[in-house]
Amino acid sequence: MSADHPQFLKNKFISDFQEATKEFGEFLPFSLHFLNVLETSRETRISSSTPIRIKGPLYDLLYALADCISYAEKVRDLQTQKKRTSLMAYSVKNLFFPPLPDQTVTSANR
Repeated sequence: MSADHPQFLKNKFISDFQEATKEFGEFLPFSLHFLNVLETSRETRISSSTPIRIKGPLYDLLYALADCISYAEKVRDLQTQKKRTSLMAYSVKNLFFPPLPDQTVTSANR
């Protein structure tokens, strides 16, 4: 029974990491380190004799992965935003109706 919780955390890390690599690929930071941990965790067996204190490092691993996923989402969003901004510079509206120059009040206009 005491091995259920660490085994759940191990399986959660494996599934979350696989899902993150499919979704983010190159944007996921520390992916090589997580891959090494993934290989090690697949080789490690968790049984009833496994100490319960292994939960702490497994939680830390899941938190680190969640932080990296959050960072990867932000990087991906920024890159897509930059692409949109560069595409908006050549929008049809701006080609046919160029923006008006700034109408600043000068001493000659007063």
